[in-house]
Amino acid sequence: MKRSIFILALCGSMLSCQEKNDNALIGKWQLVEQLIDIGDGSGSFVPTETGKTVEFREDGTVVSSGSLCGMGGQPGQQGAGAYSVETGEITPDNCPTGQLPVKFELQDGELILYYPCIEACGEKYRKSR
Repeated sequence: MKRSIFILALCGSMLSCQEKNDNALIGKWQLVEQLIDIGDGSGSFVPTETGKTVEFREDGTVVSSGSLCGMGGQPGQQGAGAYSVETGEITPDNCPTGQLPVKFELQDGELILYYPCIEACGEKYRKSR
């Protein structure tokens, strides 16, 4: 009996941790730094003030005030797509070069998006609400 209660408590604990991780992603994120590397591994994140935001929604969709097809993009360009917490990927909609996934991870309370670039590139976001 004690063993059954322990197993149920352990399962409940694991499920509540997963739910907290999912909820940590939900919301609006503000771009604060960009990673740019010339291909030799010496790149680092540098501050940026583009105003770009991404918003992860509970229904598995993501919207952005800039392109999700790659770094940069035109001001005012909007992006949208779907995301999966299980794979850690965003699948952008309507990219001119096809739908290559954008990898993402939460690291020390910050969101990092890694785009499919020849050299290392990425964007670091902080939660804005």
